[in-house]
Amino acid sequence: MTKSFRGYLCWDAKRAGIVLNTEALDPPRDVFLGTHYPLGLLRSDVSGLRVTRSYHERQLLQDLLAPTDFAFIAVLGEAGSGKSHLVRWLDLSLPHQAMRKTVLIPRAGTSLYSVVSRILQDLPGEHFASYRSRLNDVSAGLTPDQASRRLLHNLGSVLKETAEQSGGDTSEDDKYLCEELPNLLGDVVLGRYFLKQGGVLDTIAQRITGNGTVDLLAQRREFVRGDLPRNVRDYDAASAPARDIYQALFNESLADDAIRVLNRHLDRAIADLMKLGGRTYSN
Repeated sequence: MTKSFRGYLCWDAKRAGIVLNTEALDPPRDVFLGTHYPLGLLRSDVSGLRVTRSYHERQLLQDLLAPTDFAFIAVLGEAGSGKSHLVRWLDLSLPHQAMRKTVLIPRAGTSLYSVVSRILQDLPGEHFASYRSRLNDVSAGLTPDQASRRLLHNLGSVLKETAEQSGGDTSEDDKYLCEELPNLLGDVVLGRYFLKQGGVLDTIAQRITGNGTVDLLAQRREFVRGDLPRNVRDYDAASAPARDIYQALFNESLADDAIRVLNRHLDRAIADLMKLGGRTYSN
């Protein structure tokens, strides 16, 4: 027998906007759980077989809790298919434990600074208090322009460090690029090309300072051919070492190697900006 809800007030009209909110991370806990309905899921294991099978959210929760070390699960789907809803449900369904900290990261308005802050938030002890203090000192007041310029400087520094420490296992091309690319990055004329709006350093700086959009946060930005300086009008005003490497990079093979070398050092430049490098953080 079907039960009729005629004449029954499901929610106050003033709360309709809250209840009907389609953003998974916005509704209060009670509203989210009260309106939650299990999603139709498919599971595909990372293997050569690529077997796909039906999957229930409760089984996903059990599988997430099963490993003793860690589990990495990618949630894939079209826009609006319920990815954020599933992640929010997992966050609310994970049992509380003293040795577990759950961090739910929103997609919009999120910066690298805020992500690390969320991870460190409320962790007890002087060790973590020191991390929070260092993080606030370095990054809280950065503007996107300041962050991109520091990234440019840091990238040149880590390349020089690699050049000085390179041994016999480093190819001649890689050693050459680690020695010469800092001349390009640090040049007053040609170096500013790397700071252009929409370039890789600008995009990462927007993320770090919390000015990135959802689209920027949804992708991992790395150097591509378009990030290298081309057809610079005031090229003659650059320093001689910068002009030399600038011209050398018109060789397509060497340009590809330069992009690879830059990307290999990019994470270290970001870590140095956030002061996440060094022995204490790696430990």
